[in-house]
Amino acid sequence: MMVSESDSQCYSGAKTDDICDVISYNSMIMMYGTKMGNYEKSLELLESMMKFDSKILPNVRSFNSAISACSKGRNGWEKAVSLLETMKQSTIKGIQPDAVSYSATINACAKGGQWEKCMNLLEEMKEKFMLPPCDDDGKNNHNHNDNHFRSAYNSTISACAKSNQWEKAQDLLKEMEDSDSNRNTLNNNIKPDVISYASTLSAYARVGKWELAVSLLETMKTNVNKPIM
Repeated sequence: MMVSESDSQCYSGAKTDDICDVISYNSMIMMYGTKMGNYEKSLELLESMMKFDSKILPNVRSFNSAISACSKGRNGWEKAVSLLETMKQSTIKGIQPDAVSYSATINACAKGGQWEKCMNLLEEMKEKFMLPPCDDDGKNNHNHNDNHFRSAYNSTISACAKSNQWEKAQDLLKEMEDSDSNRNTLNNNIKPDVISYASTLSAYARVGKWELAVSLLETMKTNVNKPIM
């Protein structure tokens, strides 16, 4: 059984059996939530790990899997936000939220139509994990969280589109397009993909902004085939 980086960091001093047990729990949480759509069962498993007499302590992957499961349930976004808050307030080693935690929570909120919550969480995520394009020596920074940021942006754009917040969606796409320039402080690898453009096109279409949609479609044809480095 392969041990993930987050698992190995949190349980570097634990017995092998304990490591295997937490990985098994994490796998079950993920299976029930994302494969079977039973996010309530995923939450039950996480809660059983959090009991005061539990010998199997959860790690960041346990929470992230449960948060991801919440996106499959009705009004699961509220529970996802609650789990993120639990992570932020936890004193257990290795449970502080990472970029995956935020991206998964934003996705759950987007599925629940909570565009304002998505926007707030995205700003918080940027404050915590975003790197400037260059370090103090002028060298380009590489942010290993790029894909998680792209997913978070896409979820937020989608949420804005579904709530007819086309200007917000447009602004978010512009941030992504400008992320490799000196005009803002985003890391230079968070460029829009097909989903980013399609969600913004949907935002325009929902409010009848056909000229903007046609213009963006041309931009999409030019930019979408460029490789994301």
